[in-house]
This record gives sequence, structure tokens and C-alpha cells, in this order.
Amino acid sequence: MSMNPKDELTELEGIALDGTGSDEAEALSTIFRPTEPKICIATHHRETENAVRALLEMEGWRVKAFASIEDMIPAVTKDTPNVVFLDPSLPHEGVLSVPELLHTKKPQASIRVVALLFDANSYAINEVMKDGFDDFVVDPTNQVEILARATANLRASRNLEMIHRHRRDASTLLELNQALASSLDLHLILHTVSGMVADVIKSDRCSIILVSPLGDEAVMVAASEDKSVQNLRLTLSKYPELARCVDTRTHIVIENVFEDPLLEEVKTVLEEQKIRSMALFPIIFESKVIGVLFLRSESRRDPLSEYEIQFAQTVASTCAVSLRNARLFDHFRDETNRINYMRVAAERRLEALRQFEDFFEYAGDGMTIVSEEGNILYINREGRRLFRRSFREMEDVLFADLVAPESRRTWDQIIKEAQQGIYKESYDLFISRGDNVERIFSLTAGQTGGQTGLLVFSFRDVTDTRQMEVELRTTKEFLENLIDNSPDAIVAADIRGRLILLNKTAEEVLGYESADVIGQMHVRELYPPTIAQEIMEKLRASGFGGVGRLHTVRQSLMDSSGAPIPVNMTASIIYENGEEVATVGVFTDIRGQLRMEKELSAAQSQLLATEKARVAADLAGMAAHELNQPLTSVLGYAEMLKRRITAEDTALAKPVEVVFREAERMAGIVKKIGRVTRHETKSYGAQTTMMDLERASKGAGPEEEQRTETLNEIPLGLSASGFPHAENPVIRPDTIDAKSHAKMRARTASTRTQTVSEMRTVADDFDDPQENTRPEIHTGPDSSGG
Repeated sequence: MSMNPKDELTELEGIALDGTGSDEAEALSTIFRPTEPKICIATHHRETENAVRALLEMEGWRVKAFASIEDMIPAVTKDTPNVVFLDPSLPHEGVLSVPELLHTKKPQASIRVVALLFDANSYAINEVMKDGFDDFVVDPTNQVEILARATANLRASRNLEMIHRHRRDASTLLELNQALASSLDLHLILHTVSGMVADVIKSDRCSIILVSPLGDEAVMVAASEDKSVQNLRLTLSKYPELARCVDTRTHIVIENVFEDPLLEEVKTVLEEQKIRSMALFPIIFESKVIGVLFLRSESRRDPLSEYEIQFAQTVASTCAVSLRNARLFDHFRDETNRINYMRVAAERRLEALRQFEDFFEYAGDGMTIVSEEGNILYINREGRRLFRRSFREMEDVLFADLVAPESRRTWDQIIKEAQQGIYKESYDLFISRGDNVERIFSLTAGQTGGQTGLLVFSFRDVTDTRQMEVELRTTKEFLENLIDNSPDAIVAADIRGRLILLNKTAEEVLGYESADVIGQMHVRELYPPTIAQEIMEKLRASGFGGVGRLHTVRQSLMDSSGAPIPVNMTASIIYENGEEVATVGVFTDIRGQLRMEKELSAAQSQLLATEKARVAADLAGMAAHELNQPLTSVLGYAEMLKRRITAEDTALAKPVEVVFREAERMAGIVKKIGRVTRHETKSYGAQTTMMDLERASKGAGPEEEQRTETLNEIPLGLSASGFPHAENPVIRPDTIDAKSHAKMRARTASTRTQTVSEMRTVADDFDDPQENTRPEIHTGPDSSGG
């Protein structure tokens, strides 16, 4: 009778207690404990499927059912079951049978494929066995047979799994031993071990940490995920799990780091590093913990099986021997290297004094050997040439005597640093040559090695170079100041368009800081869209100032806020060896110029309007003045005629009334003309304009009245007795100057005197009692005035 999976482990433990098959039972128990049996069912018999599912789930199996083989194959490949119950009558297209296909896709898997024969006979059984089925069920409706076949094939599956694992682990250990035996490179050995352990135990990271028997230090010497990790120092007290493993000398497995009280103080750090589980295995040699095999995973995994723990401990023990051997080898190699180095150094010291003359004599730089007291023991040919001294003159001379006073302190520092083994690339000293000329020498100092106490110096004359550097530095600073203090904005960019220069004026105009845009902003961001490309096209063309140059053009820039800035700009391309390397633009901000031009244009318009008003006022004043005299006579004579002619004389009264009325009207017009202060027009006809006296004569203020006070006294009408008429208009030539004004006063006074005299004579003629005849006024073409 078959047994269920729950009873299978109990049976195996009983076998072990009886002493029969103990090794197999122990191995099987190690494999079976952490896993749950899984089975897949594929059949079109729904009743059988449901019955088998209910039976196996009740016995502790995890069951998945499929209606077709096409649905089952991907699921089995992804989540491998122990047993597959398959109906051979299900349709399947392919060269391989379903069992062969499953075994091909998962060659290392221990899948058992069992055929469900609903019409069992010897032919059907023979066919399914030929197709590669591992077992068959004659009566799928028999629950006893179903459970027995499932349990038997589960045991077979787990036996196969154990065989595969033993084979794989044996291969891994063999590979590990070969790696350990084939290399004495400690770092390579440890990195290989950590990678293999991480692969076998399915851990995200495996590190090997060596601990010091004394103190609180540890060193991470290898990590599976990074070959470059080596000699990373750790503080043991910051890793409580590591300290516990070293103290207890036994392995530690922590399935959930957030629930373990040992890690309470470092829980935040572990959470930041996304560590969920860890395992530590001590590396013990001669009863001392010399290191730890440290495994960590970011995701929570199933608990480590006893077999995995045994594997890790085996690897740790193997590493202990290899670490010890590697350490001994490293120590022996270091000692051998030290002895060889000392021997070679001693031989070189013996040959140094004999060979240095031939070695240094023809060197391109000056070279000298100086004793501990500072005496020159040897100087090569180039050194003698630079000092302008012979070998005899240099023999046993103190080098310090050749150093100029201003460089003595530097020389003392050179000697001190050289004797202490401090190396500096070069020092500059002022040296007095044999011809009493001071030159600048660049000098490098060092020890000859060993205990000789000798110092070797190499030097060269850099006077011309230093002078050139000063000149170049001065020129550079001058050009930088020139560019920075230029009133024009200067912007330069490399050939890729990245800004490389922005002077102070450009910063003020554009609103950028050089530190924020140099090497980061593209030059086209300073222009409106497509303008930068147009400028480059003009620079490379010959019609805008020549190739590589652009004559002054008006253009717009964009400041940091995106507002346009009108500028006059010139630009050029900088070449090196005929290749374009940079562009430079010089910009003049013309906003002030444009504003001044606008103001000047407005002032010119205002001046033109004022000139027109002045001319109009001059003309109006002159016209009013010239019309005033004849109009005065007309009004005077008209008034006298009006008084002399009676109302009964209708033939003369009406014409005289018309003449007087029109003269009065003309007097009003002359009055308006005299008050013209500005030029105003109105429409007169379809396309004609004329001066608007009404608007032009309005708005005369107190100042205009004061300026024309004298002219206002000039009468435009006189009574018979020569006194001004009450309604007389006045002239207001606002813009007449003082000289013209005086002339007009004199002329007006003379004319007025003559007119009054004439009118009085005429009045006397009218009043002569001997002549009562009124003058006749003829209106015909031949009439003449009296």
C-alpha cells in the first residue's frame, strides 16, 4: 500500500534508527525537509482531474492543472514540479514526445512524467514507455493507485535530485581545489572561492573577511560581485554579527535581519543597504578563527538546508589551509625579495662611485655630486659649461658659494629636504657664474642611496625661459585686463559653440556670470533662433568682410531674462594651422544710442513745429501791421461819410454802410491775424487746407499780451477828431524781435500823424460853410474818388 508524502519522512527516519540505509535517509531528510511536493496534471477528463487534485491536495501536495500541453510546457519550465501526470491522448505536435521535450528543456531537473491510461492494455503501455514516460497509472480513477504512483515517483524524483546535487557539488569542490592548487595569488584565490560559494548557495554577495587575533580590526580581502575589492578595512565592533561569529567560532544564520535582536543597533544601516538575510561561517586554522565567510542577500530566501551549511563549512575549512599556505608563501616571497633587493643595492652602491663619471659626463643637463658637507665632488661637462668654470676651479668648492645671496635660504631648504628624502620636481636658484653674471638655474636634488650621504643635483639654465614666462604672463594679464575693461562686450566660443570667454561688459549687458556659463552654455542661446547659424554662414562667406571676418552689422542678443538687446557687432573666426578653433564676437550696446536718436528726432520735430509757428507769427504780425494803416484810413473815411450822409439819401447811405461794415469785419480779421501764436489749419475743399485763424489766435497767455503791449495801442480806426475808436483791433506779433518792434513803432507813429492830418483836412472841407455840396461817390468804372 502506498504512503503519502507526510509519512515518507517518518519512514526514512525509522530506517535510520534501525541502522539500515542511514546515510541515504539522512541525505534524503536533508533534501526533503525544506521543500513541498509539486505535481502538474494535464488531462481533458475534468472529473478525473478534480478527483486527483482533491486527493493530492489533501495529502499535502501543491497541484497545478492544465487543459492542454501547450499551456503546461511553459509553466513546467518556469516552476519545475516533482511529478507530472499526463494524459497521452492529449494532442501534441512536435518531433519529440512530451516527456522527451521536458527532459530536454530541464536536463538537470528530476521531473518524473507519469502516463494516465484511461484505456489500459499492453499495446498502450508499450507505446507510452517508448515515448519516454517514467511510469504509468492503469486506472486513473483508483485513488489508491494514484496516491501510490505519486508517492513512489516523488521518492524517485528526490533521489535523482540528490544525485544531481552531489554531482554538481563534487564538481564545484573539484574546481575549487584546482583553483586553490593552481595559484598562489591570495587575492585571486579568495575571489574565486567567494564567487563559487555565492553561486552554489544562491546568495547575492559572498565576502571573505580576515580578522586580527588582537584588536578591533578586520580586512575584507575579496567579494564575489567586485574583483577590485581588496584590503578594505573594517571595524569589528560595528558588525555585531561578525564579532559574534568570531567569538563563538560557529556559523550564524539570520533569516530576517529586522527581527533579530543581535542587529538592533545596526538595523537602520542594513535597511539602507537593502539586506534581508545573512549567514556567517568561521574560517578556522589551528583552533584559531583567522577569517569569516560572509554571505548576504537582499531578498528573503528559504532557510539554508543542512546540506548547504555543510557545503559552506567545507569551503571555509578548505580556505583556511589555502590562506595559511598563501600567507606563508607571501611571507617567504617578501623576505626573498627583500634579501635580493639588499644584495643588488649593495652591489650598486659599490659600483656607484666608479661608474657615475662615465654615466653623467655626457648628460644633456648639468649634473653634480655633492658631499654631505656641501663640497662638489664631481660635475659633468654640461655643468662646467653652465658655470663657466673648469674642472679644477670646481673641485672641492662649496656649492653654496656659487649660490647668489638672495637664494641662500632656498639652498638651505633644498639640502634639508634632500637629506630627509623629500623629493621636489625643481627649485629656481640665482647662480653666480665664473664670468660674474647671475643666471637662474632650475635645480633638482636627490640622494644617491644607501648610507653614503652623497647628494646628486641636476640643473639647467632657465634664465631666458623665466624671462619669457614673465613677459608672457605680463602680456596675458594685460590682454585679460584689456578684454575685461573693454567698453564693448566680448564673447568667445570654441568651434563646438561652448562659451570660453565672457568679459565684464558682456556680463553686465547679458546678465550672466562668467562662472555660470563658461563651458556650459552654447553660444546660440545668446541669439534669437537661427541667428547664430546665419552669423556663422556669413563668417565663412566672402561677401561680408572676407572669409573668417564679419563687418559691423546691427543684430539682437538675448539677455538672461530673454529680452532682446539691440547691438552693433563684429565677429571673426580664430584659426590654428588653418583649422577653425574658435569664434569671437565684439558687441556694442546701442540701446542708449537708439534712445538718444529717438529723443533727437522728437526734438527736431518739435523744433520744426516751433519754427513753423514762429514764421506764421512773423507773417501774421507783419500782415496785421501792413493792413492796419490802409484799414484805418478806410474806416475813418467811411465813418465820416456815414455821418455826413443822411438817412434819406438811400443811394449813398447803403453803400457807405456796407463799406463800413466790411471794413469792421476786416478789422476783426486783422485782429485775429495779430493774435496768431501757432500754426493751425483746416480743410478747404476736397484736397486743400488753409490756416484756421480761430484756433491759431486762441490761447494767447499773459506773457504774449505783455510782449505786445505797445503794439496793442496802435489803432485800426479813428474818429473824425483823430482819437482812437473804442472797438479798434490790435496787432499781436508775438515773435517780433526788439529791433523790428522799434522800427514798427516809428513807422506807425509817422503814418498815424500823416493820416490824422489828412483826415482833419478832409473834415475841415466837409465843415466849410461855403461848400455845402457833399462829395459824390461813383461806383461806375470811370468814377474817381474824392
